[in-house]
Amino acid sequence: MKTTALLDLRLANQQLSAHNFTKPEEVVAWMGALQSQEYAQSQWAIGARLPGLQESDIEQAIAEKRITRTWCVRGTLHLVHADDVHWMLSLLGPRIISGAASRYKSLELDERTLKKTQTILSRTLKDHEPLTRDELTAIFDKAGIEAKGERLTHILYHAAMNQLICIGPKRGNTPTYTLLHAPAVKPFKDRPAAVAELAKRYFLSHGPATVSDFILWSGLPIKEAREGLEAVKPLLTSFILQQKEYWMNAKQPAIAKPGLYCLPGFDEYVLGYEDRSHFLPAQHKSMVYTTNGIFNPVIVHKGTIIASWQRTFNKDSVIVTLKPFQPLPPATLKKITTALQPYAAFCNKKLSIL
Repeated sequence: MKTTALLDLRLANQQLSAHNFTKPEEVVAWMGALQSQEYAQSQWAIGARLPGLQESDIEQAIAEKRITRTWCVRGTLHLVHADDVHWMLSLLGPRIISGAASRYKSLELDERTLKKTQTILSRTLKDHEPLTRDELTAIFDKAGIEAKGERLTHILYHAAMNQLICIGPKRGNTPTYTLLHAPAVKPFKDRPAAVAELAKRYFLSHGPATVSDFILWSGLPIKEAREGLEAVKPLLTSFILQQKEYWMNAKQPAIAKPGLYCLPGFDEYVLGYEDRSHFLPAQHKSMVYTTNGIFNPVIVHKGTIIASWQRTFNKDSVIVTLKPFQPLPPATLKKITTALQPYAAFCNKKLSIL
């Protein structure tokens, strides 16, 4: 298989060139989880995969608890299907919490203090609408617990990883926190079954991908990730490219012709793989992501990143600034304008390109 064919398959399986779902939560479930470090970017990550959607549709899905935003895969903020959040946190949370032990110690957050904060959160959020960070800081202060800045972040992080809270609907432009809903589905019978499910979600939606890609994406230990792949191999097929083995759906549907896509920062098409050399020239990496892990929005043409982009808003318009890797021909610029129109509609704004 050639690299171009691999990229065509990824675009289809990631629901960028093919669209097999109608609801935001279906897209999120298919992808396993969508990074949501920047909330507006993660909204467009769904919108890019579900034409005709608007930001308000995703807000509604979160308000109705069909999608949950919480710290999850790799301990970072993600959008997760409401039916998946509990089993994913049961699988991934304990190792992540253990890895944060030294940071809790440096912030003087011992087990007794953390348990007390969870009790306060449980009692307070049960009796109130979702609350902001400032409101929670005041509540903790009344209980004699300092909870500001990074200390508050880790208190909330610990509670989220322990399946107590999640991020609620925005209040204006301010995020809130609310109690995590009770599980609606039965948990997996054992840990290997949960690992296998995570592997299945990843390779079906991100394939063709390597086991190293899955290890990076999931944050699972190497041995366990390999066991997860082994468990779902009957669903997959593989091929060798550049001395690496790639796995994907054995029942691969017909591949749509690739086009041009305007993707958000932190998109799974970029973030979901260890080896990005297939779609990102090495000399342009710094225009796509930084050494401290910030991923910029990108323009993808026939599977390859050709530019990054930024957006700002005024009352009526979204203003997009293009940062191409090299001068782009008029025909490509016209395609970019066409591809950005759905993004402007998603934001309910007019489009202006610089």
